Amino acid sequence: MHSSVKSTLGSVSSALAEKFATRNSLEQGISPEQLDQIIDAIVRGKYSWACVLMLRFVGYNPMHYIPYRTYCRLVKEHKQQDQQSSSATVVPFRKGQRVQDAD
Repeated sequence: MHSSVKSTLGSVSSALAEKFATRNSLEQGISPEQLDQIIDAIVRGKYSWACVLMLRFVGYNPMHYIPYRTYCRLVKEHKQQDQQSSSATVVPFRKGQRVQDAD
């Protein structure tokens, strides 16, 4: 590899490392309640919604990563599910909890 390519790659990787270090120091992380929401979405098989939640909770705009129409559909579906399940109590899955068979 040429020395100019090596120096360019080195400066790019150090700039990226600095950017991520700064971003990580500014972010609070995901709270236990938020993690419960993400895990609940995964357990229910709503993987796209789990991605939306993860992006939101770490401070990213999901619309920068998910097509507009898809994002709108996911939000609409989630609102409908919230309205339907408002009368039912949902117990979130917790770490260490065993999943019971539905037999």
